[in-house]
Amino acid sequence: MIRLLRAESQRRVPWKNGGGETAEIMIWPEGSGFDDFDWRLSRATVATSGPFSEFPGVDRTLAVLSGAGVTLELPGMAPIRLTPESPPLPFPGDLACNATLVAGVITDFNVMTRRGRYHHEMMLGEGRGRRDWGNREGFGGIHAGFGPLSCRLGDQDYALGAGDTLIIGLPAHSSVEIDTETCWLGITLTPGRIA
Repeated sequence: MIRLLRAESQRRVPWKNGGGETAEIMIWPEGSGFDDFDWRLSRATVATSGPFSEFPGVDRTLAVLSGAGVTLELPGMAPIRLTPESPPLPFPGDLACNATLVAGVITDFNVMTRRGRYHHEMMLGEGRGRRDWGNREGFGGIHAGFGPLSCRLGDQDYALGAGDTLIIGLPAHSSVEIDTETCWLGITLTPGRIA
């Protein structure tokens, strides 16, 4: 499977806590909802400080794409400030998390996986490079969260505009070449528990 998901086709979904709206990039299995997805990719514009929705049994990772940043408060941890230059932050979706905007609106990218069904990794890449998934099962992804980029998968080229996402079935395709001057996000979604 290779799927190029354009930013303009993202489905708008109210936040679980009703405090805003997210652009759902992809949910798996397709047609599932908040309570039964295996994994979910989304981006959101956050205009006010406040609590995050809680997702029991779900692990999530957050990256800030634009804006001055956000400070997250999680139980038992010192406050964590995330900016577009920060590495993505993984944390359990069960935890009460409060977000305080540093200076105005931000856009963020969020990966969620249901514990025991899938686990995930997100990494911040910069400039030209190669994302290699080796022999892993599941799905790989590249998100053009910071600007347009080009991907080469085998002998096929894909042009991603800002906000587009390329989803790749693994292990049929195990690596992608990335050509860009900006940063990008690499995603790995693997079935089963963390080994």
